Amino acid sequence: MRGPSTPENDQMTYSLRLAQPGELDTVGAITAAAYLDGGHIRAEAPYLADLRDAATRAEHAEVWVAVDGAEVLGSVTFVAPGSALAEVAGPSEAEVRMLAVATGEQGHGIGEQL
Repeated sequence: MRGPSTPENDQMTYSLRLAQPGELDTVGAITAAAYLDGGHIRAEAPYLADLRDAATRAEHAEVWVAVDGAEVLGSVTFVAPGSALAEVAGPSEAEVRMLAVATGEQGHGIGEQL
């Protein structure tokens, strides 16, 4: 089972960090697949293009990833107050958006850590 280090298990099998530019296409693909596979969005929904466009998200927000070596396992977008990506937050509130974990990696606590 994957997971961050804990007092019971000091071996780290994945880490959390800001996404690197070369990972953004993968982040977008994982996000879109997680929303589609989970039944949260239909394939014809216009929002699917936003889910795939992690590069634009990274221009306006922080895109965090869970990685195991070079493998991206999941991601989440942290939207600061006042960002163009804010949808529901008030002027002084941040948002967490587009949390997604690769379909084969779900159920291991990665989303909770993100």
